Amino acid sequence: MENQIQISRRKLLAAIGIAGTAVAVKGMLASAPVLGMEETVTKSVYNGDDGQNLGPLTELDWQNVKTIGLKGDGATDDAPALRGFLQLASPEDSTLYVPKGMYRIASDLDIPANIHFVMDRGAKWVPDAGVILTFHGSITAGSYHIFAGQGAILQKYR
Repeated sequence: MENQIQISRRKLLAAIGIAGTAVAVKGMLASAPVLGMEETVTKSVYNGDDGQNLGPLTELDWQNVKTIGLKGDGATDDAPALRGFLQLASPEDSTLYVPKGMYRIASDLDIPANIHFVMDRGAKWVPDAGVILTFHGSITAGSYHIFAGQGAILQKYR
């Protein structure tokens, strides 16, 4: 009994917590292949061949606003391109990714509730003076400014 090592209660509890976390993470990692068997990120996002034969790639449920014609240069009126997309958009929920840029809106525009925006840092909606830009759907952004200009922005929830 001379070689006993004393450990504080705090250190013992910390060691138990670390061991429990390791066991939980190992369990999650072991189950990951089962959860991801249907389609991989590489295949669904990049259409890359990752060794699995998964059939044709289904259409992604989000789009970059630049691919639908918005410029984001601060000079071009992006309202017509966005309006055109909204007229052709399905009634299903759509997510539009808005990369860095100044998206000038020169005429009133209502964004329906089925359209969700994901704003990148440096992306801003810029309505002209007297213009009302109304979002009926949601907007996801970090803790940075996403609106500029002299117009008004309205958010109307479902």
